[in-house]
Amino acid sequence: MSIRYALPVAVIEQRGISGGTIVRFARGDERWGDLGSSQAEHPEPGEVIFVDEADVVSARRWCWRQSAGSTAREDTTEILVTVEGHHAMADQDVARALADLEALLVAFAAPGTLRSAVLSARNPDLAVR
Repeated sequence: MSIRYALPVAVIEQRGISGGTIVRFARGDERWGDLGSSQAEHPEPGEVIFVDEADVVSARRWCWRQSAGSTAREDTTEILVTVEGHHAMADQDVARALADLEALLVAFAAPGTLRSAVLSARNPDLAVR
């Protein structure tokens, strides 16, 4: 999806998420563990993060830097897939990528539940749980 549509895409494991995932600006005191690192870090204040209700960050700088805990594994049963667009025609490109992604998931992953929603400046308080 990322290459086909030239959009950032992330798959985030939901096993360790408390409550839902919130996209917001970091305060800087949230907890984050980088892929391949055992040390806890903190995001920079003001950067966009994907964070749960316990202030554990699954991705920083939009979805560019994912945490070790957000890595999907062979026994993963629930994921959050983000498709990001930050350009003038992003709404159309993201909609096409989501439709393509949903069709692929249905064809190859046989999900029990499949939900999608679009977070935007017009819809900033969207919660998918």
